Amino acid sequence: MSTASNTPVLHKCGPEASIIAPFRTTLLFSITDRVGVLDECLAAIKILNISLKRIESRPSKTPGWDYDFFIDFDAESRDQLKNVVSELQKVAKQVQIVSSDTSEAAELHVPWFPRKKADLDTFADKVLEMGEELTSDHPGAKDTAYRARRAEITRIAKTHRHGQPIPRIDYTKEEVETWATVFRNLVKLFPTHACREHQYVFPLLVENCRYREDNIPQLEDISRFLKDCTGFTLRPVMGLLTSRDFLNGLAFRVFHSTQYIRHHSKPLYTPEPDICHELLGHANFADFSQEIGLASLGASDNDIEKLATIYWFTVEFGLCRQDGEIRAYGAGLLSSFGELEYALTDKPEKKPFEPSKTAVQKYIVTEYQKLYFVADSFKDAQQKIRDYAKTLTRSFSVRYNPYTETVEVLDDKRTYSEHANHHNQTTETKGEEDTVKLAFLEYEPPRLHAPHESLPLVILHGLFGSKQNWKSLAKAFAQRLNTRVFTLDLRNHGESPHSPVHTYEAMSKDVTEFLHEHKLRKTVIIGHSMGGKVAMTMALLQVPHIEKLVVVDCAPTKYRLSLDFATYIAAMKKIETVVVSKQSLADEILREVEPDIAIRQFLLTNLKRNPDTGIYKFRIPLDLLDDSLEELGGFPFDSAHHTFHKPTLFVAGTKSNYVKPKVHPTIRTLFPEAVIVDIEAGHWVHAEKPQAFLTIVSNFVKDK
Repeated sequence: MSTASNTPVLHKCGPEASIIAPFRTTLLFSITDRVGVLDECLAAIKILNISLKRIESRPSKTPGWDYDFFIDFDAESRDQLKNVVSELQKVAKQVQIVSSDTSEAAELHVPWFPRKKADLDTFADKVLEMGEELTSDHPGAKDTAYRARRAEITRIAKTHRHGQPIPRIDYTKEEVETWATVFRNLVKLFPTHACREHQYVFPLLVENCRYREDNIPQLEDISRFLKDCTGFTLRPVMGLLTSRDFLNGLAFRVFHSTQYIRHHSKPLYTPEPDICHELLGHANFADFSQEIGLASLGASDNDIEKLATIYWFTVEFGLCRQDGEIRAYGAGLLSSFGELEYALTDKPEKKPFEPSKTAVQKYIVTEYQKLYFVADSFKDAQQKIRDYAKTLTRSFSVRYNPYTETVEVLDDKRTYSEHANHHNQTTETKGEEDTVKLAFLEYEPPRLHAPHESLPLVILHGLFGSKQNWKSLAKAFAQRLNTRVFTLDLRNHGESPHSPVHTYEAMSKDVTEFLHEHKLRKTVIIGHSMGGKVAMTMALLQVPHIEKLVVVDCAPTKYRLSLDFATYIAAMKKIETVVVSKQSLADEILREVEPDIAIRQFLLTNLKRNPDTGIYKFRIPLDLLDDSLEELGGFPFDSAHHTFHKPTLFVAGTKSNYVKPKVHPTIRTLFPEAVIVDIEAGHWVHAEKPQAFLTIVSNFVKDK
């Protein structure tokens, strides 16, 4: 049975002709080390008149084999490819066709690299060093029991494959004590030495992944948590991968992590990455690494070396400025008690982080660094890496598809054009009309003349809500952040005008006009439910005023609204039909469909008493909103065409159904920098858990 993936494309030039153009091919073969064996392999290729484009070697961990080789060459025909394989099989072992591309790809010089997550299986057990084998200067080199334990754990990692649960390790008492020493000393330093991002994320790991002094967290638990929050997963690995293989994994949001622990004789030092290094350092900032990972796919050896060096000085040993102080964000620092203290002293040299200069800086592996690079902020470092990646010479571009967990190659003018056209398409709006002037409340900071600790906040309520619903939280935000806070009434709600058009595009234009009118050039937009979709619409329309986005319990997808909303409208219409003169009577009618008094009181805030007749009526247009429910359940954007590349926080209620794990890939496609945080609450997260909501959002907003 033939396999299409390895079959070159045949170009027919006439009824009798079948000519095939050169196509780029990558072969993998393994050898046992002996004098002259590589010469024999190369000679086998030479006699076939093959011109090699690339050759790469690495130590093999397959029993009985010493080295694996990858070679790239342009094959003239299928027969020539078969001849190369046949000749190599005479002098080498395990000759495999890794990739055989069409002539179009060959012309564009697209080398082989992982295209899907499962491709990472091809090198997961190929490590350079420090797996079960230890160098003579390793603290555990002469400890036979430790070496045996390492060998046991690395064998478990070797058999792991994509899609399988990560095996759990039953750590010994001695291993837990080693972890405890590291954990205890590092946690003391985090408040004064770690960057704000780490201090924000670490408590979430403590709460959700059992990070604590007397317990070594399991990779499977952390991987599941990170998958929900960031889209990243962990994968067990035997030891140190090559720079190319490790960075390639990051492109797929996969972080290769060891499961063994450092030797107990030196708990505050490790010559190689271990479980402490991976979990106390890397797990928090994996998303930062995907920028480098995507840039590494198909990169030249020279560019790989530069990217690996940038990775070393940022993700491993990076420093940044926050609130006038220097803080650590690199995993190598955040997992090393001694170097974390040392790095923030005046002893080492510190230079501003500029990727082009950092990329060629030599670094030290066996002792503390003599030089650290300092970024203006954590986000600044990420943006500079993104910009630097664009300068690398590559005849193609790549794009990660979170739905299929594959990398798409944008490899010709047509593809580039289509991608650009999709990205720049504008969504048709329904019922185009003029904006309405929105009612609002403004909350001034308590210290008017003190520097504001954040950008102004603009808060958008949900369906049936109003600016008044956010009064307490708005005051709290203004006080905690010492900044201006605006709460708005969206059209057809509160004291804002009514309009026959109630779409997300129309509401987003209203809010954008409000920002213009009040000269709010840079803001943080917070939106709940319907207001969250308005906020996302503004962000995806690239409204320039938005610096940060907070979306509360809603997702950028089409879904049927809870039947509760239609039920509420029916009950509210009944109240108007009955004609009530007491709010208690209206509450009795609502109690028939909603037992929760808090929700009933929320809905009844829309009642307004006529001072002349004493009759209560709803100030919101019930018929219009009833007709708009289907529209409000939708979302006006195709995830393939629009993205918002700024800090975004999604706050989800665990008892609600609107932000389930199945929509996380969509969120991360539209909002690549999104962080998703769960709060144990229903749909009205901010009302049910105001203190938790206040803390989480304030920390996100203050992050500069």
